[in-house]
Amino acid sequence: QELPGEERLLALEHSMRQRLKAAEMDEVRGRYLRESKQAIDGGQFDKAIEVLESYQLEFADSAGVSELLEFARKGLGEQQRRARISASVSEAQSLMKQEQYDQAIRVLEPALAETPDPTLERLLTESRSLRQEGVRKAEAVLTRVSRLRERGQLDEAIDLVQGMPAASISGTPLNALLSEIRAEQARKHATASALAAASQARDFGAF
Repeated sequence: QELPGEERLLALEHSMRQRLKAAEMDEVRGRYLRESKQAIDGGQFDKAIEVLESYQLEFADSAGVSELLEFARKGLGEQQRRARISASVSEAQSLMKQEQYDQAIRVLEPALAETPDPTLERLLTESRSLRQEGVRKAEAVLTRVSRLRERGQLDEAIDLVQGMPAASISGTPLNALLSEIRAEQARKHATASALAAASQARDFGAF
């Protein structure tokens, strides 16, 4: 039979263990919160979310943690949105510098539909305008090249088309016309070479 003094000792030991356990849990809670806040301050929202979700799994009480987790999730969403916009803007501007306006529009249209942004909208408007300007210019060049071809000025026609950016004529009637003129020029050169050879042979036979 245990003595009253021993019972008090056991109760004190149990109390101390409980306090120690509570202190350890408080330390773990504090570490979770410190890590999550440091991650948020550093813009590492994905890490903060991972830490806070781990906290919720380990501890039943989540006072203030749910709000912090929601803040981190919103921060991550905004961060990802800005990254998508930045990538689309960079790609579109690169294509526009190469005068590849159709490709730039294909990048900007879905990006703007998914993530409304004034910069994307401005670039899309600019790309469409420049594409239309390019179409008008190509039509004018097409008319001029056709006239040069009719007059037999094939070299001038080819030079005029080649002076345009390759991306602006790729897959267009102007590019097809360029191929036709080059083929015609090659035939003329072949014919001229054949005539020159025949003439030379005739002259040689006269001797």
